Amino acid sequence: MTSGDILNFSLSIGFILIAIFLSITLFYIVFILRDLSQAVNKLKKTAEFIDKTIRQPLKITQQILLKSKFLNEWLKERSSNRKKS
Repeated sequence: MTSGDILNFSLSIGFILIAIFLSITLFYIVFILRDLSQAVNKLKKTAEFIDKTIRQPLKITQQILLKSKFLNEWLKERSSNRKKS
């Protein structure tokens, strides 16, 4: 066995170890991204739930208050017109 053979053998073992290491790393990255995707989906569902249960009713309440404000002003104006007559 010459020194060139030993060098080639060492390089091949090194490349195999690097390939194994990169495969394991890629495997863990896939798991991390899958968990991250699940967390993002849970966050999205939570945001939709908050939107449905808090924000939309507040929008409706705000619209009702705006309509009632207009109605209240109209009634005040009408009653003041009746008092003047």
